[in-house]
Amino acid sequence: MRLEGVARLAPEETGHGPGQHHQHKHWDDWDNYERLQHLLERERQEHFPHAPILQALALTEGAKVADVGAGSGYLTGALAMAVGRAGQVFAIDPAAAARQHLKERAASAFSQVRVMEGRCESQPVGDAVLDREVWLAVYHEIGKPEDAFAEARRVLKPGGRLVIVDFDPEAIEVMGPPPEARISRARVLETARGEGLREVSDTPHRVSAACWLLVLERP
Repeated sequence: MRLEGVARLAPEETGHGPGQHHQHKHWDDWDNYERLQHLLERERQEHFPHAPILQALALTEGAKVADVGAGSGYLTGALAMAVGRAGQVFAIDPAAAARQHLKERAASAFSQVRVMEGRCESQPVGDAVLDREVWLAVYHEIGKPEDAFAEARRVLKPGGRLVIVDFDPEAIEVMGPPPEARISRARVLETARGEGLREVSDTPHRVSAACWLLVLERP
């Protein structure tokens, strides 16, 4: 989960054409990693409660799951506990500072966590390796969603799930990206279907008042 997804900061946008998303300033551009510590834990738990996300993932012991855009590891520990010592969690993030922080946290608690450099569009994972993948509050930052979905389809096993959680453009909240940068669940689903993923329809559509939930499956 990227910091822009949980704390309202002034966005730095680049040019974008029709159908492209707003691009925000990445962690890699920030000189002071201490800004990561300004996350509001209470609000983060309110908007992204673990329980419905884990329920949607339906993880089993021994499963392999990727937390793409893992950030400082808000969800990573819960994933590690769900898959157990026999499982594996790939905590993937483009920001060196976030990865270092997460490596230090994981080293003392979760041997099944591998911290890796990457992003939704470019994941350091082999073909058909993952049982599950989760994008938590990162979708609104993806420059080329089609590429990200194609990459998810590549790394997931047949029947594997991709769970996406992001901010509802109609929800007015203190936290999160500006409304114009938010993407609706319906629009995300349309893009995912175009890349060969299908919706798991018997799952909830929300995790909180502010955030939608979408569960996709690789055929």
